[in-house]
Amino acid sequence: MSDTTPEETVLIVEEVEVIEEAAANPKGPTLEQKITNKVEKFFLVGLGALGTTNDEIKAAFEKFAERGEVMRQDQREKVEDMRMKWQEKREEAKARMAPAAAAAPTVEVPVSDAPTKDDLASLTQTIAELTKKVEALSKAAGNA
Repeated sequence: MSDTTPEETVLIVEEVEVIEEAAANPKGPTLEQKITNKVEKFFLVGLGALGTTNDEIKAAFEKFAERGEVMRQDQREKVEDMRMKWQEKREEAKARMAPAAAAAPTVEVPVSDAPTKDDLASLTQTIAELTKKVEALSKAAGNA
């Protein structure tokens, strides 16, 4: 097994190709120039990959933002639809209850005439006394 990484293997193959080309064509660019050109190309490839990735990230960001806006608008529409349906049901319920409400007796109690705790206690005591009297009369009528 080799201890070289795939990147190192690619560089070695490129270097061997440059050396072979220089040996086959001695009047062409020098070995240094060819290696420099290849290194420069690798640098440009990395720079191009960085630029492309940056462009794709920007495009994805914009695409996600647009999709988010569409989803927000959809949710707003759904909420508005639910609100309108609830409003319609409320109006229907009011319409169904209106006849019963109109027929119901109304009693107006002025705030100043509202019973107090003492009034309620007094009424409770009076009711208890009257209940005792009714029971006593009932017993007396039953014994007679």
